[in-house]
Amino acid sequence: MKSGIALDLDNTMIGSATMNKLYSDKSLVVDVSALSGVKIEMSIKAFNLYQELSRQKRLIAVTTRSKSQYQRTTLANHSASAIYDNGATIEFEGVVNESWSDKIQLEYSNLTLNSLDIMNCFISSFGSEYVETVDKFDYFGIVYLTPDGVKKMIQEFEKLNFKGFKTTFQGRKFYIIPEFINKGRALKHVVDVLGIDYLESAGDSLPDLDMFQISNFCHVSPWGELENTNIPYPHKLYEKHENAIALTGEEILINFCGRNKYKAI
Repeated sequence: MKSGIALDLDNTMIGSATMNKLYSDKSLVVDVSALSGVKIEMSIKAFNLYQELSRQKRLIAVTTRSKSQYQRTTLANHSASAIYDNGATIEFEGVVNESWSDKIQLEYSNLTLNSLDIMNCFISSFGSEYVETVDKFDYFGIVYLTPDGVKKMIQEFEKLNFKGFKTTFQGRKFYIIPEFINKGRALKHVVDVLGIDYLESAGDSLPDLDMFQISNFCHVSPWGELENTNIPYPHKLYEKHENAIALTGEEILINFCGRNKYKAI
C-alpha cells in the first residue's frame, strides 16, 4: 500500500516570521520565501521531511495561491506534485498538466456569470467603502477588506450565498471561487496518477474540506476557520502553540510519518 499526504501550505506548514515568534532560536526554522525582504518560515525538521516525502512521491502541495504566489516560496522547487489556483492547475515535476487546465478552462467558459462578475456584485452590495483592494486571477477573485469591512464580514459571512460558487473568509481576505474548482477534485486526479491508495491531508480553511472528504485521515491546523468547524471525517485538531505555525507543520508531518511507519521519522 502506498500512503501519501496532501498539504495545504499557508497557516498549515508555513507562516510569516511574525507568526513564528515562539521560535526565538532561529536555528530551528528555515526561510522558504523566494523574495528578498520577506520572511516565510517553516521548521527545519518539517522542511527536511517535506523534501524527503516529495522525493518519494508521497507528498502533494496544495494551495489556493496563484502560480506566481506559489513561486514566491522555495517550496515550489521541492514539490514533485503540486496543486495551485485552489485546484485549477496541477503540476507534475514542475510541468503543468495541460489536459487538466483545458478541462477547467472549458467549464469556466460555460459559466453564465464568472468569478469577477460575482465579485463585482458582492462589492456593490457589501459596500465599496469596506473594500481596500482586490486581486483578480484567471478563475477566482480575492477581496481585501478594511478593518471595518472585517468586522462587518464577521457578522454577515454566514448569510452570504452565491449559487455555483464557494466563499471563504480568512483574516481580511474574502475569496469567491467556482464550486467546480476545488482542491478535492484536483487531488483525486493527482492521487490516481501517483498510485496513492491511502491518503491523509492537512489544512486550516474551508476549501480544505474538499481534500478532507476524499482522505482517509485529516490533520487540522488550528490557525484558520477549521479550528471552530465541525469536521465529519476522522481527524486530529492540533494544539495552537502561540506564534508558532511552523511547529504545527512539524507536528503534522511527524504524526503522518509515525502513523504510516515511514522510515524518515
